[in-house]
Amino acid sequence: MLIAALILLCINIILMIVFYRKTSHNFSQNAYRDRIREEVNRLIIDIEHESDHAVTVLEDKIQQIEKLLADTDKHIALVEQEHEKWRMQKDFLGSRRTLQQEDTEPAVDTKKNTVMIYKKPIGIPEAAAKVSPLLNPREQVVELARQGFSIDFIAEKVDLPLGEIALILSIGG
Repeated sequence: MLIAALILLCINIILMIVFYRKTSHNFSQNAYRDRIREEVNRLIIDIEHESDHAVTVLEDKIQQIEKLLADTDKHIALVEQEHEKWRMQKDFLGSRRTLQQEDTEPAVDTKKNTVMIYKKPIGIPEAAAKVSPLLNPREQVVELARQGFSIDFIAEKVDLPLGEIALILSIGG
């Protein structure tokens, strides 16, 4: 029994030494440092992964924004082109209206006895333009036509419609 007690004592001493080494190794400063180092390395790997993911998401969003900006620039260019077309049409119509108004308004500085043929004023001698007021309108039309005046001028002088003057000239001219 003594031998058994000695064997058990040796086994206990050996186990104490093993457990002491194990516990001293697990709770030593080096062990803490190694565990902290491993944890920090895992955290760094996680942070790198998350930052890569965040950078990828940001790059995608930047590309979407650039695409939206390009589309917006295209729309702005189209709107500016349409605005320019509208402005040119407005200017054209405005100038056209002023030309029409100028054409419809009689010229203030034209002479009293001028004839408009092909929109160019031509002066007429005073003696040729005079027709005796004693003649009836039909005879005045015939006399002015014989002198070579246009139907428009005759209508103005005799104060008859163009159709009636054309009829008088076709019948009695």
